[in-house]
Amino acid sequence: VLTVSWGLLMGINWHYRFWPSLFTYAGVGTHAGLGLIGWFVQLVISESYYLLPRFMNGKEIGDGRLRVVLAMLNTAVVALVVAALWNLGVLARIGTAVLSIAGAIYATDLWRFLQGTRGERPDLTTQHWWAIWGLTNGLSVIGLAWAAGLLAVEGRHLGAGAGVLVLLGWVTLAIMGQLYKVTPFLMWHYRYAKAMTLLEIPRLPAPYYPREGIPPFYLNVAGSLTLAVAVVLQRPGLGVVGGLLLLAGGVGFWYLMAVSWIRAAAFTPR
Repeated sequence: VLTVSWGLLMGINWHYRFWPSLFTYAGVGTHAGLGLIGWFVQLVISESYYLLPRFMNGKEIGDGRLRVVLAMLNTAVVALVVAALWNLGVLARIGTAVLSIAGAIYATDLWRFLQGTRGERPDLTTQHWWAIWGLTNGLSVIGLAWAAGLLAVEGRHLGAGAGVLVLLGWVTLAIMGQLYKVTPFLMWHYRYAKAMTLLEIPRLPAPYYPREGIPPFYLNVAGSLTLAVAVVLQRPGLGVVGGLLLLAGGVGFWYLMAVSWIRAAAFTPR
């Protein structure tokens, strides 16, 4: 509600121009904090605590850990939103530190989930989650370093770069990777293996690992990292390179998730 309401307010203000500060970092930073951390990040993290142990033969972790992570994320959202609205640098560093610690806790739990995939055949979903684990660790370390004053980077540039990496790298990889698992799972269950239980099919080894899926994975990881670095360093040319990498990765993923399945369904004997 907060994210959508603030976005609606910004859209109305864009037309009627009654609140000039909404065009600055105060408006955009507030919307980013509410949307990225308050909505997308918490959604992905909450779902992963439930889905990953079931899809990857991992050990379930009690709800207590998730409650701690969510409490810290919400605390960080409040701190960062207030810091953006009133331009409070100290509070921004505190919020970033809390957010980074929450990320480190989540990365620890994600490592435990992924241990259930050791020794199994290659799986594109697992590769995506390993990339998310690496990005989470990297963002946590960078966030703690900036909060401690160890990085000579302008906070707004770093925040914008982190937002790009979270949205185009972290969240996008989570959605793409899980679709590689969910799409074959649904098609297998409803078309080919109705005798199997719902818990058996997600744990089948490597249900979908086409060679064509490897380039889009690396292109999206490289593109999101390149674009985030370009935003932090204010390099438009590098941003174009990152955008082209993401475009190529998106086209490859579109083919695998849309065209290839439609073609298979159209030409499969009924």
